[in-house]
Amino acid sequence: MAQYGVFYTIHSYPDLTGEAVEDYFMSDKKYFVLMENGKDTSQVFVSKQPRGAALKAATREVPNPIQLRERGTNRVHNFEGWTEIVDKPANGPAWLPAKIKKANVKKIGITRL
Repeated sequence: MAQYGVFYTIHSYPDLTGEAVEDYFMSDKKYFVLMENGKDTSQVFVSKQPRGAALKAATREVPNPIQLRERGTNRVHNFEGWTEIVDKPANGPAWLPAKIKKANVKKIGITRL
């Protein structure tokens, strides 16, 4: 270890080693495959929660209902989604246009395959 010079410890992080380090810093992202007419499409949305993936799908104006199959499970999350044109937030950056597209979703339920 001497070849790497001085190591500084960061006291704000817990003292972890091995797999515990990977578990602590991993983001737990999940992959959701868009389904149309009961069949998978090539579109995949990545988010920690199904709602985040549904918001991404609604932004791209995917037709309702938005059906997202969670990879690795037998769950299909069903959402109703729509977009609205709204004024930019008061604290929005200067490069943001005066009107922006805002996505909204409402969860209908979960279907098991």
